[in-house]
Order: sequence, then structure tokens, then C-alpha cells
Amino acid sequence: MSRVTLPFARTKTQEMLHTKYCPIKKMGECGKCKTKQFALRDDFETFPIITTDNCEVILLNGKTLNLIDEINNIEHINYYRLAFTIESQDEVKTVIKNTLDKLSGSNKKYFNSSTDTRGHFNKEIL
Repeated sequence: MSRVTLPFARTKTQEMLHTKYCPIKKMGECGKCKTKQFALRDDFETFPIITTDNCEVILLNGKTLNLIDEINNIEHINYYRLAFTIESQDEVKTVIKNTLDKLSGSNKKYFNSSTDTRGHFNKEIL
């Protein structure tokens, strides 16, 4: 059986909330989500918003899941999947390059604690 892990993602694995309530519509900006990016902000972080065709809102984690530095510590994995949602083309290229470098044996650290999270990777989940 093949096993896959996500060393980088800001996708449904990082989904904080999925709702039919649309704050974009509430602000009188209905439909503008098709051409413009929106986010919710609190005192500590900004949470990107993506929308579906049914006007449902998906609130993403403000930090990206970045396990690139942990690739060599993850055992029994046959494949890696990189998942992207709101990243720019340059960001995607950088993540792919960093992942390939790490898989080639690079010792460089790619985790940035101000923009990235490891999720529950280093935490025991009961």
C-alpha cells in the first residue's frame, strides 16, 4: 500500500472553517471574490478566504503547513504531495525547488515560524 504525506499545504488540511455565511456579501461586495482575494483579520493573524461556486466560504489557516524540513524524519512514505490554493506562481516554484533540494539531501532549513506551521506534526494527538 502506498502512503502519501503533505509536506506543504494551505488547503482543506488547513481549513479552519467552512460556512454558508459570507462576510464578503455582508460587506456589500458579493461576487467580487471571483476577481479579488479577501481575508479576515484578528489581533494576531490574517486568515485567507476562498469561496466556492455556491457562495460557500472556506476560511484557511493564516499559516501554511510546512513540513519540508521534516521530510527525512517521516518514515514509510512512498509519495509526497504539494498542495496549493492561494500561493502565487513564484511561491509555487519556490516550494517545489525547496522540496526537491531537501529530497536531494540539502541541510538548508525552509521553515519560517512567522509564516509557517507544522500543524500537529510534533504534537502527540490523543
